[in-house]
Amino acid sequence: ATHREGFRSHGLIYPRMGSAQGHHGLVADWVSLPPAFTYAGGSAAAWQALARRYAASDHTILLSTEELSRGQPCMQPDLPAIRRWASAFEEVRVVCLLRDQPSFLQSVYLELAKKQAPPYWAEFLQSALRTGFAAGLHLDYAALDQRLCAAFGADAVRYVDYAAARDGGDIVERLLQAAGCDPTLPRKLGIGPVRANVSPEPLVAWVASMVARPEAACADLLQTVRAVLQAAPGCNRPTTLYTEAEEERMYDNARRWNENFHDRLATRQSGFALSLPPPGGAATRRDTLGPAFWIALARAMRETQPAETRLAG
Repeated sequence: ATHREGFRSHGLIYPRMGSAQGHHGLVADWVSLPPAFTYAGGSAAAWQALARRYAASDHTILLSTEELSRGQPCMQPDLPAIRRWASAFEEVRVVCLLRDQPSFLQSVYLELAKKQAPPYWAEFLQSALRTGFAAGLHLDYAALDQRLCAAFGADAVRYVDYAAARDGGDIVERLLQAAGCDPTLPRKLGIGPVRANVSPEPLVAWVASMVARPEAACADLLQTVRAVLQAAPGCNRPTTLYTEAEEERMYDNARRWNENFHDRLATRQSGFALSLPPPGGAATRRDTLGPAFWIALARAMRETQPAETRLAG
């Protein structure tokens, strides 16, 4: 989004649609989204307008929204209809950047916590294990692949492993390569690897969300929790929302889901394997925050209150 004009000069168009950087409004006819993400004429009209404007050109059009991977009933984009609207283009390719399910589920939770009071983590996890969805997004990637292939054809669907792309240095390059574009474009434009929309430390966000309920946690509260957590004995290391038992269950499900997914890709994208990192190990876990931490947090929160509020108390 930041380098639209540079990409356009090389034949790649990342269209500006609405006020958001991505293209979430392309699925708003089927998925309930905040008004800021919707388009005035609706999703169907937006797809048809894209075809009228660009299908006859010699450009590649890149559209980006994770909302296309929603699959829970009553939240599914109409993929066959989208394919029909896109049929005017010479070629349609679907590229999915996939993250391992244990970290993906935690990431979805942390994204929810930025804007609202998130669900209780234990209930959120239990729902994900039972249904294979996180806030409507597929965790069972074999089920996602089945839907995409049915709508676009198996030959049109490509997958990129998030961890491998991240560790390889540049996610955008890997996405462009999978999309059939020149992967060296970012380097030609002088764009280096960047990290965007980075989630807060998991336990910082969780603790702040529990304290702030029913509101979303504010920046000051997040900062207070972060400082207390960093100062707590044994907590100055990476954190995770999972208890050991929860993590074990999540990994069992992820291995089962991914075995089915890899079987589906065996003859189509044989070199693909979704990375599943080792469990959290020494990370500070949700159930290890003892009374000393919560007392320290209460004292820190009291100290950050205005003096008149403390005196009134």
